[in-house]
Amino acid sequence: MNFTDSTGDFDFLMGIADQLSEAILIISHKGAIVFANARVSEMFGYPVEALIGQPIEYLVPGDFRSLHERHRKRYMENPHARPMGSEDLELEGYTRDGETIPLEISLSPVKVQNDLYIVAFITNVTSRKHAQAQMLKTEKLRVELAKEREYLELKEQFLSITSHEFRKPLTAILSSVGIVERYFERLSPEDYLTRIKEVGSQAQHMYHMLEDLLTITRMQAGGFRFLPRPLDLFKLCESLVVQPEGEKPRIQTTWQKPIHNVVMDQKLLHHILENLLSNAVKYAPNTEKVEFNIASEGSDVIFQIRDNGIGIPIKDQERIYEAFYRGTNTHRFDGTGLGMMVVKLCVELHRGTIDLESVPDEGTTVTVRLPMFALAQD
Repeated sequence: MNFTDSTGDFDFLMGIADQLSEAILIISHKGAIVFANARVSEMFGYPVEALIGQPIEYLVPGDFRSLHERHRKRYMENPHARPMGSEDLELEGYTRDGETIPLEISLSPVKVQNDLYIVAFITNVTSRKHAQAQMLKTEKLRVELAKEREYLELKEQFLSITSHEFRKPLTAILSSVGIVERYFERLSPEDYLTRIKEVGSQAQHMYHMLEDLLTITRMQAGGFRFLPRPLDLFKLCESLVVQPEGEKPRIQTTWQKPIHNVVMDQKLLHHILENLLSNAVKYAPNTEKVEFNIASEGSDVIFQIRDNGIGIPIKDQERIYEAFYRGTNTHRFDGTGLGMMVVKLCVELHRGTIDLESVPDEGTTVTVRLPMFALAQD
């Protein structure tokens, strides 16, 4: 039934609707189109007379027609004014040319001579979608440029600090080598050994600094991936606390229970523990021991490193994981401010957490919790 056939009193109103800039469709309670204004014809490409009598699904993309029909029938059971769709479901219309267009639709039920009709107000939001897509593209580009700018600033800072930090150990190495070359015959065995140890110590310092720098560079470039593999956790941890022969042990390891067969990322784990243990030893030069406690809890392993060293000032603790940031009380110690950033990045990549507690002049406790992924019965 044509809507206008039984509603002559509405001819005037329909004439107005035909002149509106908004597309208006009216369908019967059975889902048949009974009215379409000129904007509908322009939007979908069909003459108005070709739409009258067609099911509303005629204008719905084929993949969604059956779903739309079910939703329509459910709506007819309790018709009320509301917008169609949701945040998770975008509406699309199907044109005569076979294209899909994004739509916004509002529904309003009306009764005419006891017959129920649904008035649909339709807006083509293609231009808005394009504008939003352009805005997202622009925002993405802005974020990428900001990241690139941040990277360039970090690179500049990296080069500046690196050149400064490498200059000190290189100067010490060159000085020791120069003294050995010039005064070799006058040096006592003790002096000679002292110079050789100084070269070794400074070379070791440079090696660790390079490791941290390369690790951060690879991480920022996306070159580090989380690759858990079977490993013996007990052997790995014990290998990290081996003391040079003749030196008094400073790291005291305590196991709640030895943990052997686990699945973890050995490279990330090594970076985390080596940095934390070396920090504890370095910043607690006058303490006899550094506590290294390992325990399991559920599917996690908990590493706790505690020292009685210089601690970290409260104002520095919020920035301790920033690149190149060093505590204001660390001027007596060598370092680049990269170690804790490496630790933080590795912990996060390993799906873990890190917690730091520190009191100036009393010491620091760092607790790292990492998933083991598998734990054999030991």
